[in-house]
Amino acid sequence: SPAVGAYSKVVPGCLEQSPTAKLYEKLLAAGTQLVGHVDLAADYDGLGVRWGIGHKKQSWHACEEACRAFNRGPLTGGPFKGLPCNTWTWCSRQACFEPDAHKHSLGDCWLKYQELPQSPEVNMRTPSASATSGPMRPSFLRRHKRAMADGCPWVSGVLLPPGVAMTNGTWGPRAYW
Repeated sequence: SPAVGAYSKVVPGCLEQSPTAKLYEKLLAAGTQLVGHVDLAADYDGLGVRWGIGHKKQSWHACEEACRAFNRGPLTGGPFKGLPCNTWTWCSRQACFEPDAHKHSLGDCWLKYQELPQSPEVNMRTPSASATSGPMRPSFLRRHKRAMADGCPWVSGVLLPPGVAMTNGTWGPRAYW
């Protein structure tokens, strides 16, 4: 996972040449309509192709559309600007918890890239015994008891090629912070 080492060992140019990035490049160039999948109470990890703080959207639908419309290139900023958007995360409350040093607020729309968007790395999810990835780790819930009291405040989703099945994902490294 790129989250190991706080993304410091990620080489953007290498990822831009990955099979996943190349597939998305080809699909987008052909005008393929990617299929959206949403998780109403989860925070998906990913490399930020568009920083979310200050990038406000009125709804998760608008955030998903921003991911669809994302144009890679030098004007988008950040080290991962050359990657396509295939993952997004939207803050659904006045304040959204994230185990990092930033303050996240209503409407923050993070546009991201994951190598396996059909099996996204999940940072947190509202506890549910029915989730196939299992409930949140007890140690995470103990450490962040107040922040998670009302469940996960994020809405996340991915854009997949037609015919690709979505899974429940895997716990990413940030699920252990």
